Amino acid sequence: MRGRLVLVALALLVTACTTSGEPSPPPAPAVVVPSAVPAGAVYGRLLDGSGKSVPGGAVTLTQPFDDNIVLLSGRLISLGVFCLIPDAGLCPTSHRADLTDNGLWSVPAGDVEEGKALTLGGQRPGTSTGTGALTTVSVPNGPDPQRVPDLVLWEPEVTLTPVARGTRVTWPRLTGPRGRKARYAVYVTTGEPAFAKPVEVASGLRRTSAVVAGWVTEDQPMRVTVIASTKRGRAVFVHTSPSVAATGTAVPVSRGRPCSADKGGRQVRAVGTCGLTDGDLSSHVQVRLKGECDVDTSGCRPRSHHRICVDLGRARPVSRVVVRTPFLAVDQVVELSRDGRTFTTQGRLGDVGADDARVFAVPVRPAATARFACIRSDAYGYAGATTAEISVW
Repeated sequence: MRGRLVLVALALLVTACTTSGEPSPPPAPAVVVPSAVPAGAVYGRLLDGSGKSVPGGAVTLTQPFDDNIVLLSGRLISLGVFCLIPDAGLCPTSHRADLTDNGLWSVPAGDVEEGKALTLGGQRPGTSTGTGALTTVSVPNGPDPQRVPDLVLWEPEVTLTPVARGTRVTWPRLTGPRGRKARYAVYVTTGEPAFAKPVEVASGLRRTSAVVAGWVTEDQPMRVTVIASTKRGRAVFVHTSPSVAATGTAVPVSRGRPCSADKGGRQVRAVGTCGLTDGDLSSHVQVRLKGECDVDTSGCRPRSHHRICVDLGRARPVSRVVVRTPFLAVDQVVELSRDGRTFTTQGRLGDVGADDARVFAVPVRPAATARFACIRSDAYGYAGATTAEISVW
């Protein structure tokens, strides 16, 4: 199971490690894919669920593992992070297969490394709203020419429905022999497509539904992808659905509320609109009190505070505090307070983990009643400029 989950990570990142090439000519029309014909060192077929070719599609060979794919380790998890930076030289070399208009593909012997398992990814082109379907299969490296199982794209109708807790995602089961023991995972991305990184919201599912919690996306545009992973013999398949675009509907109780900073043992309201509650989940701005200079002003040496709070206006039930930052959260703790004078620590940001987008979700257990939700930093001081958003739920 661990190996299969690692392959899910590869499916999400395989296109980041592909080699670039010249623009492709207009795709040929879809046709019924014929039987595979031995060619090169590795060969097979790319087809859709109806058995037809995939116009404009591509097949890529990647070999990040030793030949015994049963012994996959966590190496790929680290590999996946570095693979987002191809110039770092840490990605496995990928090779584009020769794909014909009728769906047959092959990889020449010179592009295949001995002793390493084969991971082939077949993909339909994406659209302006998201990524296309992607199917990967990993198999041991065998004698040439090696026939690889068919790369059959899984293109289910994924439905997104607003619910009280966020967005419900439903999809049909993977059909055929590979679908009987499939497990499903759901990933969501927000932000600009060029910089968005997938966040896992559910994994290891047998059922065909999951809920994207409101705090994950808030009321921002999002793209949801469902992944079905399964194994047949020594072949491991990972089917990634086309992404579905939608907009979240959840709004935290902190949205638009003012901020405050500590001064003389009490919380004092900051000047201007609070950039930590404005719904812009990517910008990060300073929180400053009256008379303090702006860090964007030349020569400004901003006063260092130790506690920045969001004032909810009155005491409210709080079950979770979500902190978004593009930076490492060093020596920062989340606190709650009813009166702005006595504070209780709910968690340290470095202890709760974060996804690649630096989203720290601190659960409040049991739920508490508070007017102020705060971040405190004793060692380095804190002016809020390293934080994009504080959301209270």
